[in-house]
Amino acid sequence: VVVMNKGEIQQIGSPTDIYDHPANTFVAGFIGSPAMNLIAGDMVAGTFKAPNLEISGLSAPNGAVTLGFRAEDSEVVPASEGNLSAPVYSMELLGDATQISVRVGEAVVSGKAGKDFRATIGDPIGFRIRPEICHLFDGEAGARL
Repeated sequence: VVVMNKGEIQQIGSPTDIYDHPANTFVAGFIGSPAMNLIAGDMVAGTFKAPNLEISGLSAPNGAVTLGFRAEDSEVVPASEGNLSAPVYSMELLGDATQISVRVGEAVVSGKAGKDFRATIGDPIGFRIRPEICHLFDGEAGARL
């Protein structure tokens, strides 16, 4: 598969490789449904920080980065138990799962819960995001770090 943007090749690879290891934020945001969550923030001594979100145990230089993770890789938990906590922004029953969205700064971030999960817009919710499922991209150029 070749992923192109405005006539320029962004990445060549198998569908699985492109999905699991996107070369940049364009590919990460293009492949998948929903697309990969992309959150602008800062790395400080191995910890990613953004509004309502902090993930330790990452390896990237200090400075502006974009953190990415797939909705199905996070776990929806009570707000007090997540490393991301925010009010429910939207919910969508998908049949086999419920997609929950929250706002983190300017980004709308999605996670998936079981099909029986229910909440009301505005309810506090948390996402548990393990560092090993995170993707890090350069905060300016968007290239994978």
